Amino acid sequence: MNAIPIHSIDDPRIALFREVKESELLNKHGMFVAEGEHLVRRLLHSSYETHSLLVEKACADKLAADTADRDLPVYTVDKKLIRLIAGYDFNRGALALGVRRALPSPDHWMPPVADKARLVICPEINDAENLGAILRTAAAFEVAGVILGERCRDPFYRRTLRVSMGAVFTLPMAQSLDLAKDLQRLRADHGVSLVATVLHDATASLPDYTPPRRCALLFGTESQGLGSEWLSLCDERLTLPMAQHTDSLNVAVAAGIFLYHCSRF
Repeated sequence: MNAIPIHSIDDPRIALFREVKESELLNKHGMFVAEGEHLVRRLLHSSYETHSLLVEKACADKLAADTADRDLPVYTVDKKLIRLIAGYDFNRGALALGVRRALPSPDHWMPPVADKARLVICPEINDAENLGAILRTAAAFEVAGVILGERCRDPFYRRTLRVSMGAVFTLPMAQSLDLAKDLQRLRADHGVSLVATVLHDATASLPDYTPPRRCALLFGTESQGLGSEWLSLCDERLTLPMAQHTDSLNVAVAAGIFLYHCSRF
């Protein structure tokens, strides 16, 4: 391990780490931050490049095997300094900077038409924790990929990445620049049925639903659900029946139920 002791927050070698509290500043450098020993380890073993680590000495020892034989700077600091830099205690003594790369368009990773495929589409999920939880759930139920709309939260945002538990590093994701056109292309070129998850005016109820071999589930925002522009493009509208006059579930919780059901077929 290339361990480098740091004793001052003003040390220029950790200048990028001082920007982890300002995601836009970090984005300008093409970086994102992973927090905590577990997430840092997942980054180290992913296909994403790790730029550098900032860790307490105890965490440096725990990550020694993961950073061995790498030309990777590992800056070691005391607990007080890492708290001052990170701003929160979520890091549990370990931060890593990863190098961003552009997400592909949906066409680049679609499974062959002959294969079964389950997709998740998030036109405009803006809540960081909800998006992170949806990505984690999508990975757990082995979806073929997730498509993010133009107005969707950045999946490499600090809190989203943390809640996803590193699913972002392995889950196939695509960034759409024109989601309406991409949805039409999914249906026409890739044989994917578009399924809207809704509270009202559904054409199917989840307990009785058998998903097509190739389908994409669309999840709307917490407050508004799916907008009419997305509903008009869908082949079906699927709902989750609820009791006790419950208005709705958190979108990430609902996504888990929908995806679990569809994974059984």
